[in-house]
Amino acid sequence: MAQTTSDADHVFLGAVDVSNASSFSGKAGALTNADLATSSGARAGRYQIHCDFRLDTNETPVAKTPTVFVARAAGTVEFFYAGLTTTGSSTSVVFDLLKDGTTMLSGKPTVVHGDGDRDHKAGTLSVTTFAANDTITMDLAVTSSTGAQGPFAVMGIIYTAEPS
Repeated sequence: MAQTTSDADHVFLGAVDVSNASSFSGKAGALTNADLATSSGARAGRYQIHCDFRLDTNETPVAKTPTVFVARAAGTVEFFYAGLTTTGSSTSVVFDLLKDGTTMLSGKPTVVHGDGDRDHKAGTLSVTTFAANDTITMDLAVTSSTGAQGPFAVMGIIYTAEPS
């Protein structure tokens, strides 16, 4: 089959079907997974969900378990990291990631005063999948927080189907 090239801009107002193409490419960085949809409408989408436990970066950590995410479709958790903006002088804070009230971690990030400010400590995932309507919460348990400030956590997810 002959190849056609063009230097002109093209604007497509409807769907562009490349389902019979053996390959499809674009300029590096011009297309993301979220830009491309299959004929079923499913999109591969990577997202980061951040949590500050409803505390400012200058506030002392206190026990909290906010809901951070209600899944709109099935997906996978890729990572979980947590830390403190300032670790303080006598600190022991444990972070957890829960799906419908049950931990998803076999190793929970624990921050103590000897850790570096703003260090991102990884949690060890033991459960990585979620289904539509699963509720994800992040837990902050505080044993000691003298001088500590600004708890934060982040999780990475991939939706395996188009969220509704």
